[in-house]
Amino acid sequence: MANGRAKPSADDWANGRAPFRRFIAYGTSSNVKAVPKMFPIMKKIFSELDPDLRYEISEREFDGRYFQASCNVQAFSDPVHPVKEFIRRTKSTQSWTEIKKFIKKDIPEATFAGMFPAHACLNHSCVNNVVVVNDKVGGRPGVNVMAVKDIRAGDEIMTNYIDTKMPRRERRARLLVSYNFWCKCLRCQFEGDGADVCTNCEKEAEKNKKFPACGRCRQAWYCSSRCQKDNWKRGHKEICRPKFDQI
Repeated sequence: MANGRAKPSADDWANGRAPFRRFIAYGTSSNVKAVPKMFPIMKKIFSELDPDLRYEISEREFDGRYFQASCNVQAFSDPVHPVKEFIRRTKSTQSWTEIKKFIKKDIPEATFAGMFPAHACLNHSCVNNVVVVNDKVGGRPGVNVMAVKDIRAGDEIMTNYIDTKMPRRERRARLLVSYNFWCKCLRCQFEGDGADVCTNCEKEAEKNKKFPACGRCRQAWYCSSRCQKDNWKRGHKEICRPKFDQI
């Protein structure tokens, strides 16, 4: 067993299962049935290519590619809702008394979705240095990538696919199920899952006992001061910050 452990850790299990994660891309439902008009269009496109590029699109192939592509779809809303903008412009007119009778109290969000080539290339990190925000792009609803910390030349631009305020175990589980990877970002490497296991050496606490937590972030637990110092030097110092201050 890796690192002399008597039984596999969560990392060991994730690495062992990784070669089989590609099958999860097929999901549990049929997108051919959900979007029946798209399937024949895709079959036609790939059947009319040059012979060297021609490809037979089966229902299973379509389902798999659809699930893979949907991981890169970005949902966003119009920062200036058209109905709210209409209300703003007409409230001061003489017609407002008659118009407001037809305005619903609960205005639904104007939600859109799109595939953006540059944005789709952004990888995930639980210590992301950018976020994707709703914005106006060329006068139309769209998305922009905004830095949330200083980015040094040569650093990879990393966004967050999920809510990174969640504990490590939940973050990793959600990323594995939704995006088919086991997160090994700096934060996931040097945070822990609970007080039952030392974050540094993975030693298990005795029954009915807990290891003390990092006094600053409360997201790492240690069996000894030696382990705490070792984990700090190896990388915890790069991601340790007060819990309320985490993105």
